[in-house]
Amino acid sequence: MAVIRDLEKIQIKFVMKLVNKVYIQKENKDDNIPERLRIVFDIRDELKDFVNNYVKTEGQTLSKDIEDKFIKSEDKSIKNISKAIITIRDYFVKTKHIDEFFPYLRTKS
Repeated sequence: MAVIRDLEKIQIKFVMKLVNKVYIQKENKDDNIPERLRIVFDIRDELKDFVNNYVKTEGQTLSKDIEDKFIKSEDKSIKNISKAIITIRDYFVKTKHIDEFFPYLRTKS
């Protein structure tokens, strides 16, 4: 979802809103529900920082740091997430299938 958000940022603004809805629970004062991030990675500080900086933050799945720095990480989780981001990003850039895949992802996840 984060890769789609970042690739579609310029082209389709409503996609960003839908993707952010997955990540952020909006506040509902009537039901006493606070605003919060839906995805929490508190396993290890390094992984938590990576997810916060390169997955949750808009535009960061396109960062060169993922290819240049994190793909070589000693932390297996960071390395695997980096590989997944690169693979997903490269697939969508080459095939241009985001418009077909995004509705499927929204309805089947």
